[in-house]
Amino acid sequence: MEKYHSFLVKTLIVAAVALFIVLFATSLYFTRYVLLLFFLAVVIALFLNFFVRFLTHKLPVSRGFAVAITGLFLLIVGALFFGLLLPPVIKDGADFVSSFPSYLSQFTDELNQLSRKSTFLEPLANVSEQLRLILKRGMEKADQIVTGGFNLLFKGINGIVNLIAVTVMAVYMVLSPRGHIKGIATLFGRSKQRAEDILVLLTHRIESWMLGQFTSMAIIAVIYIIAFNIIGIPHALFLGILGGLMSFVPYIGPVMGTLVPAVLALSDSPVKLVWIVIVYIFTQVLEGYLVLPLIMKERVNMPPVVTILAIVGMGELFGVMGMLLALPLTAVILGLLEQLYLNPMKERLAAEGDNDNSE
Repeated sequence: MEKYHSFLVKTLIVAAVALFIVLFATSLYFTRYVLLLFFLAVVIALFLNFFVRFLTHKLPVSRGFAVAITGLFLLIVGALFFGLLLPPVIKDGADFVSSFPSYLSQFTDELNQLSRKSTFLEPLANVSEQLRLILKRGMEKADQIVTGGFNLLFKGINGIVNLIAVTVMAVYMVLSPRGHIKGIATLFGRSKQRAEDILVLLTHRIESWMLGQFTSMAIIAVIYIIAFNIIGIPHALFLGILGGLMSFVPYIGPVMGTLVPAVLALSDSPVKLVWIVIVYIFTQVLEGYLVLPLIMKERVNMPPVVTILAIVGMGELFGVMGMLLALPLTAVILGLLEQLYLNPMKERLAAEGDNDNSE
């Protein structure tokens, strides 16, 4: 009877745990867009906090006044961007999209001509057709991801409400970041101080990572625009900015951002392709060995496989908005794993090693 009772209790516990996991997963699924909007507000607040903290440290102003100055500055920058820079970029991009089929045709013709010059280069004939299909499908997929991601969150009346909600949440967070951190930490009871320390560490890491990424993107975009103009690549303004934006996605982003200029270069001259490869290598070395080490106070090490899976998965679920938030979200998750699991495990193993040595 006791064995049966013990078995029944264990079965009920397992069933309760399984039910809790199912309910938790279901709630995450149905609230995934709300959670994404909340995390977007957190990322925006961290971005604003960099400027606000700079102003409060350099000037004798209150935090609220610094937030107001930051908001006004960003509004002016945004107005200048949308009024002066964006129209020529859009025009250049529209011209590129309409001209891309002809560039692609010239590119495949160039590869076919190279394949006829030597038996060693004959496989290029098959590669050219496959690459043409990949680029065509890639552009179609990119359009679906971009339009789908923004339509999910910021389309129609619901989108306006979401945009206002994200902005208000971000402003409240940046007005009192320490208060929000303490409020979240109190949920952990006796471990409140430990939770607060971890949250502060994560916010500093994400701020440092964002500063490094945005600075690197801007530098790469400028280098690409100048280099493409010198080399003679058409639509240099659009392709340079596109390359800078694509560099946000590690590993695959820089390659994808250089692939289209490489196609345009080879469609004109193989020598230009060589220069494009040189520019790509130069920007990668500059970013990896100079820009990011100087700017990022704390490096966020993310394994390549985890990074790519996060970008692809978030892109499929939430479109371009998910891809943009995939990296900071992955950095937060990896930071939590490091602080809550890996570091305590290392300390425990080190303590056991010291005990064994003392014996």
